[in-house]
Amino acid sequence: MVLAECTNLLLLMISNMKYINSLTEGKLIKRYKRFFADIEYKGKVITAHLPNTGSLKTVPLENTNCLFSKSDDPKRKLAYTLEMIQTNDGWAGVNTRTPNTIVKEALESHLVKGFNHVQSEVKISESTRIDFVLFNFNNQNEKPPKLKYPHFFNDFKSKDLYFIEVKNVTMKEGTTAMFPDGITARGTKHLQELIELKEKGFSTELIFTIQRQNCSNFKIADHFDPTYDKKIKEAIKAGVKISAYEVKLSSTQVFLNTTKKIPVEI
Repeated sequence: MVLAECTNLLLLMISNMKYINSLTEGKLIKRYKRFFADIEYKGKVITAHLPNTGSLKTVPLENTNCLFSKSDDPKRKLAYTLEMIQTNDGWAGVNTRTPNTIVKEALESHLVKGFNHVQSEVKISESTRIDFVLFNFNNQNEKPPKLKYPHFFNDFKSKDLYFIEVKNVTMKEGTTAMFPDGITARGTKHLQELIELKEKGFSTELIFTIQRQNCSNFKIADHFDPTYDKKIKEAIKAGVKISAYEVKLSSTQVFLNTTKKIPVEI
């Protein structure tokens, strides 16, 4: 292995999101109203924000251990955030904000070769933003430009832009990670947008971040959303790249395990 390859591998392996303070362990009592969770901690009950719109099927939502963080932001209505829930085979990450953070770190560490700049939340239509766009900017004396819709489509050649959408996975059956855990019209819409970008000549990728441990493969839960299953097959046929990576979880840090790509079976 040449030195450059060794350097890139090292960058990928150390790309991680470290918590400012270690997460605190408590007992999850219940989830309710979708975004709230009561947690027992040191004999008291605290209410935490649960940043997850999904059904969290196959993740226990009461009477189990959990990990939560605390914010010192005085403007927050709830100081606590539920980050992980204990399952029978390890932690399940339930904070849907985590995947984009760790994917961005991995992208900045050259997960996708050939690009040196990453921009998040880029507007690609009048009503839609995509999670990431990769491009090259080699003028070290200036700040990279902000991609502004619709002008950047004309400013770059199609081969010089790489579009990425990220999806969070918490459902697991046996050793198989699955998505979605309910009907996802939004997810289907994102797939259609990736297809349209691909048809215009751009490189596109959908990355599934698996916040469950010890998964051997990834599949689409077509029994929950057959429309999404049909659309992702259409996307693959159009040339959209589909990838799945394990997320390593602990009370001190979270990172995208780019050395363990999960086989996608669609």
